Amino acid sequence: MGVSAATKSRQMLPAVRTSYVDVPLRDGNIDFTDANEYGRAFYEKRTFTMNLLIKAEDIIELQNKISDTARWLSGRGELIFDDMPLAIWDASAVNGIDFAPELSGTRAIITVNFETEPFARGAVDVSRGVLLGDDILLGSRVPIGLDEKMTQSFTGTNGSLVFVNAGTAYARPVITISGNRQIGYSTISCGGKSLIIQGITDSRAVVDMENFKLLAGTEETDKTGILGGSFFELAPGENTLEFAMQNSTTYTVSVSYVPRFVYNADYSIGGDADA
Repeated sequence: MGVSAATKSRQMLPAVRTSYVDVPLRDGNIDFTDANEYGRAFYEKRTFTMNLLIKAEDIIELQNKISDTARWLSGRGELIFDDMPLAIWDASAVNGIDFAPELSGTRAIITVNFETEPFARGAVDVSRGVLLGDDILLGSRVPIGLDEKMTQSFTGTNGSLVFVNAGTAYARPVITISGNRQIGYSTISCGGKSLIIQGITDSRAVVDMENFKLLAGTEETDKTGILGGSFFELAPGENTLEFAMQNSTTYTVSVSYVPRFVYNADYSIGGDADA
């Protein structure tokens, strides 16, 4: 398209979504920022500012390129920086965007503010891992074999399994439990929170913590209405999941999630060997 981009500024950290309450006859205020069922602060979207340089042979070509650029900036898309290729920012251009032709209409510099989600998505799928031929730079600190830790099993009615959140921000996983007996009345616990499956006759259950759903059986019938307790998140690093099942058998547990990062995508928290 004949457009080059350069970073003007990047917001290193997102702003905390604060909640304060003033109390009469008391100095200061009370901080309710982390007074929610997850017990943590939540964050606002952040802004990255980019300068776009458009070059052309004449004013007509310049206007055509500006028109193409305007279409490209419409809607939402993925913003990926050359120096952070594994971090994907879901972004959209915000505010009015002005430009002024320079050098007799052969060049224009456009300053664009991109509003992004608070955290970047990781480009590497943790349930798939790194495969031969993937476009991953040396020194990217992506652990080899990370996907091998995402499926584990236990036998009996109680199990304790450790799963790793390779991101640097909280993640909401999808947990799939399967065996050869019905799931029945079962409980999944993590980080002091418990989610109760209040009786399903299927031998397979999918708990979607991101979308607050319970799907049962191979046809994944929505059984969200029989859930009790609380949904939970995976903190960065190791997380212990405790299972209390109604029936004794061998259960296979698979965990998938989208790793999210505070800034650059650094997967080193998830393992020792790097790509």
